[in-house]
Amino acid sequence: MKMLISNINKFPFFIGSIVLYNIYGKKEKKCFSNNDNKRKVYSWGNGLYGQLGICEEKMSLSIPQEVVFPENINPVKLFASYDSSGCLSSDGRLFVWGKSSEGSIGKQNISNLINLNSPTILPYQDNIPGHIINASFSKEHSGCVDDLGNIYTWGINSFGKLGFEILDNDKSRIKKPKNLYDKIQFSKVGGQLETQKVVQISCGFNHTVI
Repeated sequence: MKMLISNINKFPFFIGSIVLYNIYGKKEKKCFSNNDNKRKVYSWGNGLYGQLGICEEKMSLSIPQEVVFPENINPVKLFASYDSSGCLSSDGRLFVWGKSSEGSIGKQNISNLINLNSPTILPYQDNIPGHIINASFSKEHSGCVDDLGNIYTWGINSFGKLGFEILDNDKSRIKKPKNLYDKIQFSKVGGQLETQKVVQISCGFNHTVI
């Protein structure tokens, strides 16, 4: 059965949605389904880099399609930005998918020319001692907060947006490097935040706030 966007209010199992307008003017939507007490995620819009999570890359999708998760994963929060997406599960794990070459989904164990078109666990999960409670995604970097109040960021550190020191001879201080994939980094953010318990993070285009 085809489900048209204009008729989406006729389907009572949809309980929320996220609308994304990326820098190219394309629109992507995601929403939760709570049908039969089993949460599912649907997406539609531009999926050129796999950011829809439907196991294939599509330039345009106007009919909501289910995002394919590993078995027994219960999604509780959704994140979408530019060419990437993410989902937080009920057990505190963060799943990511979308464009792999610009850093927002981390440095995956794949070629930088291959995008992730289905949810895959964040590659740095073993380096995060607590359960992730919040996250934010941008074009070239992302971040998360765990239940211990720690904050972690990954991606491209141009302009210092990951929150840790840049070497004086590193060109990423003022601009993004030519080979983005090789410059993808991950770290816990320290400094003055070591004594703070962080509860939320928001990643802008070239900056981060908590």
